Amino acid sequence: PWDEACGGALELYPQQQPGQLDTTSSLPSTCILPLFATMCVFHVKAGHSVHSVQEVLSKNRRRISIQGW
Repeated sequence: PWDEACGGALELYPQQQPGQLDTTSSLPSTCILPLFATMCVFHVKAGHSVHSVQEVLSKNRRRISIQGW
């Protein structure tokens, strides 16, 4: 099973006013592991919301995703 030590999580940050979010000092409000056969849908508001994906740290795992917007 995939766990936090494997990395690869989707990170969602709190919505901010444009120009106020600094991801170098902010922590994500939600981290979602890339579990098999799951789908994550979230609203992105340009200039207000930020997301990122962690590096996969496990040498035995690959993170494969399909994206659309």
